[in-house]
Amino acid sequence: MKTLWILLAYCMGGFFSVLFGASDPDGLVAAYDFADAQDGFVRDYGPNINPGILHSFSGNHLDALVKDKTGKTVFKGDGTGNFVTVPDHPALRESESFTVEMVCTIHEFPKDSANALFAFESTRARLWINPDGTIAMDSTPDGKPDYFSSPKVKVETGRKLHIFAFICGDEMGITVNGKQHISNNYRGSLRRTPGDISIGGHPFRSNRYFKGTIEMVQFYNRRLTNEEMIKPSAGHFRPAALPKSAVFSPDEAVAFTMMNGISEPVRPIVDNDVYSWTTPEGTIRRKIVRKSLDFRKRQLEQLIKREKFPAVYTDKLKVCLDNRFFSSFDALYRQLHFHEKQLFRYADRLHKMAEREFDEKLLSGKDGGLPPIMTELPPFGKPAFRELVYNKAKELYARNFLIGLGSSHPRIQDEEQLNFILSRNGKVSTIGPLVANSTINKWMAKHPERQETGYSFSDGVAAAGKSLELSVKDPHANLYYNPYQYWQVRDENTKTDVAPRIGWTLDEKHYTVTVKNPVSGHRYAVYYFARHGTGLNLSLPDPEQIQFYLADWEKFCGQYKNKLLFHHMDACFHYFTGKRMKWWDFWGYNGCNANPTAQKAFEEYSGIRFRPAMLFASLDGPAINYTPTPEIRAWMKFNQKLVTDFMKKVSDTAKTNGIMYQFYWGDKHLGFEPDLDAFRETGIQSIARPLQDAVDVRSMTEQNGKALTSGRLEWLFAYMINRPDSISKILDNWQRNRRGELFRIRDMHYFAEFAPLFSYGDAATVDLYMRLFKRINEEFLLMYKYMHNQKVFTHNLNVYVINEWGKQYSWRPWKDPFLRHFTDIPVNMKWISLGEIAEHGVPSDAAVLLNYGNSESAWVGTDSWKDPRLAENIRSFVKNGGGFLGVGAPACFQGKNQLSDVLGFEYISGDGGHTLNIHTPYENAFLMKSIPDTFSGEPFRSDKNIRPGENFRVLASGDGGKPIRPLIGENMFGKGYCVYISFQSQDSEYDDLIKRAIFRAAGREKELFRLYSSNPAVQPYAYPDKNLFVLNNDTRKSQKTVFQLDTRIYPKLGKKIRIFNLIDNRIVGTYSSEQLAHGIEYTIDGGTAEYFIMK
Repeated sequence: MKTLWILLAYCMGGFFSVLFGASDPDGLVAAYDFADAQDGFVRDYGPNINPGILHSFSGNHLDALVKDKTGKTVFKGDGTGNFVTVPDHPALRESESFTVEMVCTIHEFPKDSANALFAFESTRARLWINPDGTIAMDSTPDGKPDYFSSPKVKVETGRKLHIFAFICGDEMGITVNGKQHISNNYRGSLRRTPGDISIGGHPFRSNRYFKGTIEMVQFYNRRLTNEEMIKPSAGHFRPAALPKSAVFSPDEAVAFTMMNGISEPVRPIVDNDVYSWTTPEGTIRRKIVRKSLDFRKRQLEQLIKREKFPAVYTDKLKVCLDNRFFSSFDALYRQLHFHEKQLFRYADRLHKMAEREFDEKLLSGKDGGLPPIMTELPPFGKPAFRELVYNKAKELYARNFLIGLGSSHPRIQDEEQLNFILSRNGKVSTIGPLVANSTINKWMAKHPERQETGYSFSDGVAAAGKSLELSVKDPHANLYYNPYQYWQVRDENTKTDVAPRIGWTLDEKHYTVTVKNPVSGHRYAVYYFARHGTGLNLSLPDPEQIQFYLADWEKFCGQYKNKLLFHHMDACFHYFTGKRMKWWDFWGYNGCNANPTAQKAFEEYSGIRFRPAMLFASLDGPAINYTPTPEIRAWMKFNQKLVTDFMKKVSDTAKTNGIMYQFYWGDKHLGFEPDLDAFRETGIQSIARPLQDAVDVRSMTEQNGKALTSGRLEWLFAYMINRPDSISKILDNWQRNRRGELFRIRDMHYFAEFAPLFSYGDAATVDLYMRLFKRINEEFLLMYKYMHNQKVFTHNLNVYVINEWGKQYSWRPWKDPFLRHFTDIPVNMKWISLGEIAEHGVPSDAAVLLNYGNSESAWVGTDSWKDPRLAENIRSFVKNGGGFLGVGAPACFQGKNQLSDVLGFEYISGDGGHTLNIHTPYENAFLMKSIPDTFSGEPFRSDKNIRPGENFRVLASGDGGKPIRPLIGENMFGKGYCVYISFQSQDSEYDDLIKRAIFRAAGREKELFRLYSSNPAVQPYAYPDKNLFVLNNDTRKSQKTVFQLDTRIYPKLGKKIRIFNLIDNRIVGTYSSEQLAHGIEYTIDGGTAEYFIMK
């Protein structure tokens, strides 16, 4: 039996805690045992009535239960995939301290990766079982990307363990069978991020499930006293009302059950639908909730009469009613209505089109290339389960399989699975690191001087006395190398070093630096080594070490020569992310290995003395937002050369053995980003990356090389399967990505972690996900068939984004909120650095320059403006007819507008308003045609007011007061136009404003209407060689628009044109060129796109 009807037990908790608070007098917020979990729900005896959900990889949740020697039913961890989900609830995450109590028995220690006894999805806390026979807890504080760890506690297998894990203030501790182990190294506040809790495993990864049993788990919103933990009392066990939902029908008698099967229960007093009992800590009260089934029964009857949904859904709704899980009923009912258009009506249309349009030749890949749709098969499970997943994958048009190999080794760990796929003529690919972690560790043990390490820094602290203490309370601080030689303490005001020993000393026991005689008021920081863990140390130009890694890779490629389609690299070297800081610097090079060997090599390469502080542009934010110094540019080029040389050898080795090498552009990428010439030099043949929005798509499809492109949407981890918002998130993700896909379609599309659905989902959940996968896959295949390798229409208009970085961070991926608006505009987007413009001038093919961002940032420019040639070259470009679009604080350096004559205003200080005020004389101006009364949000806006010049026209301003805070304005300089927009919004109307701003700046306003949608929520695309156009609805609501099209875009069309809906294969209408130019009205359903062929 599949996991029982559990789509939305997640919603149950909040109602009850509103009435009686989130905790009992003793601080308990949730309590679970497994005495009656046979139905798949784990009863919560706490005040929030938040049942847990039982999962088993076998698909039968009863396999996650077993009776112990006393006959008690307990949770069974099988080491493969059994776990319990505790749905998110505020009471579980909002306290400033906590204790988790657990009674368990460990049967076997893991051989490689640590197993989880419990894990907050938010990483608020996780309790691990380690391969060395210890347990330890870690926690990631709020606002910090790194974690702190408790002491490791040695435990035994086969012995019952009564564990208390807690965090309070700077304390992290574990008490095991009465013995306490406490550290005082925690720094920061506990995370309160929403997220589920997993018990018995960590379902982000398949190798994190523990093997043993768990009797009970309790959560408290406080640190229990030492006495409570050393001599725990059974008095904390308490009664709960039946049923598990704690919802009774209006006339039903109230009954109770006791936690842990206690034979002499506390007898609650029932009074006016409240039951209570007295404990030493105080009186505990629970509300008895009574609800009628009548209203929801009528809803179900109406749904059945409509005959729109298969019986698998109405059956599930009936079971929800029978078990009185009203929140689950309501959630599924809402989901069916919410997704009816996309996953039923639109999906059914797509499927009929797929049966008509898609053949095996298309599904195998155009011109013998890679299959356009891929999925992943699990590297574990019984043959029958593999057969099920394989057949389900075939239903989804998947003809290529990535074998998940785990994180420990790149070998095909399951030859049976490999042969299984090959026997079915599957095209096999692999995923994994180049070398095993155990192999790396052995080599590093022999060469400790080569250990990978990078720099982090302390908080900057202002001095206010004769000495100053700087805390390096970092669990990863590395003392292997002499701190007095390799650490740096700096006066951040003067940017000067404090001399070691003379000016500062280190307390190695407490990791505290004391600065002697600091300058009062000055800010000081210490830059210290922080071990990054093991990995491929690409910054060590050691031939012996490089050969060590390549030998293992060559062995792998030789073993599977001509058998693999490609190898997908996810972990050939360490995270280059600088993740030891208080913010995650994903794109900065400060996370690169910088041990003494690397420092010496860098100095020989560049002639520049290495200083740790040079890696960090600021203590206050990621380096990408700051202008790169000559030192950091040299450091980047140094790493790029090392990485490029190595990756070329890796790629060439794969190619020689008939294997395509695929690079994962998500976690490990520095040194050969696809934006760089270095990437093309590696010869890497394919890119895969996670896709969050259209900016990500454009960044990949316009990479600097000829690599094939592949992207995935959300990971489908086990814990996500039954979450109510997972399907909506995947659909929203696809909708965001489609804006970029329609401009330039990828070569491949894949879903990761596909198999857990069939283990953890019930029949209705599986059906809904299969509809989701088919709906997305079939739309992708439609685009692939008609648009792959086809040129989308763009005006002959080049927009150059100008900033300090240039093309190195073109499209600046990972959710840049501003560039999203440019992902579908039919113009050519290019990038160039301000330094290049100063040196060589504005490119001759430029029509518009775009400068956007916050003042004093790399995005609008800083030091480059010191070169007078920069402003002069831009000034000359605009004066002679070029356009300029500035957004935010363009050209703002040292508080001044470096292009004040060009843009037509100067920045001045002063408060301004936030209300959109359109100036009446300009309400019909070209830029203002689609502006609404208000915009929904302004997350990015100039913090400056302006003093407008004589010719600057303020079209709309904040409050309309003085000094003027312009929101939209324009200026003419010489023959060229300049447009200024001081804010950003996510509203669709802002998309139209940006389009109009580009064409206004270019002086080519009429061209906008050659391909135009009157409703900014609907984006048009044209493919001239295919006589195809697409209208994309970027919202969840149905949208009407008037679509204008200049048919001269299409060289093969005549004057009378028949338009066919490609999905339905039906005629929409016959129109003249004049009618299409004037505009035709269309209605597009929410979240969908319509595809049209013209003849």
